[in-house]
Amino acid sequence: MGQNGIDDVVRPRLTVLGTVTVDGREVTRSQAALLSALALRQGPASVPAGAAGSGPDDGHEAAPPGAPVGADVLIDAVWPSGAPGSARSSLQNQVSRLRRSFGPEVVLSTRAGYRLGLGTDAALFEAQADKGCALPPTRAAVELLEAAGRLWGGHPYEALADDTTAVAESARLCALHQRVEQCLARARIAIGDHRRAAVELAAMIESDPYAEVSWELLIRALVADGRRAEALQACSRLESVLEEDLGARPSGRIESLRRQLVSVPEDSCAGAVAHRNRHRCRDRHRNQRTPGEGS
Repeated sequence: MGQNGIDDVVRPRLTVLGTVTVDGREVTRSQAALLSALALRQGPASVPAGAAGSGPDDGHEAAPPGAPVGADVLIDAVWPSGAPGSARSSLQNQVSRLRRSFGPEVVLSTRAGYRLGLGTDAALFEAQADKGCALPPTRAAVELLEAAGRLWGGHPYEALADDTTAVAESARLCALHQRVEQCLARARIAIGDHRRAAVELAAMIESDPYAEVSWELLIRALVADGRRAEALQACSRLESVLEEDLGARPSGRIESLRRQLVSVPEDSCAGAVAHRNRHRCRDRHRNQRTPGEGS
């Protein structure tokens, strides 16, 4: 378990951030749509007990908040192109099959409809993301944000591709994932892991070349790693991308950063990096000394 109380063994039983699974097992297309609709319509679901961001550890998963989801809503999710005449009985059969396969708590019945009885990866991801991004950029933040990143499946609510609410929620979660990656990069830079931050930021820019926050962090990571020439090249690449694709200019923050790089001699950057690395080596040596050594 990590310093933030992160236990990699604790996992949500239901995943909706990519391929829909329960207890690590894939379900049918209809069951995936049914479970995804329950997770989506009930709002932020619970997280596994004992996981970072969860409530008291009582060994059980609390029921997700929100009102039960009516059968008509679920029927529309399972049969988006038009429900058959036997849709209600078919829906009940799907629920029964899920309960036989994964336990009666998977989908709970009420007079008003159905409720999801499992925690989801989406809820745990959001809890860890919010907490990790709120922390100062430290090793604790890196640990928590890395745990959030491991939950990411790439395509939230993909079983509900025709649902406008699901599409909007997917876009929101994708934006949150980008923020997690940027917060993680910022924390890596702060603790001195510049090269890894630069590699990860370069991959982020490949997938979203217009994200100026990612570009700014990349430039700062390169500078911190003593790669001033590459940092200036990154400034020029961003300028070209924005001008050619969007007819826009970089933000004032990027322009200011570039002016700073141009005005500082390269040997000054190299000297600053060498000075910082020398102090890190000294501190690491001090921390490794045994009690009583040198006394």
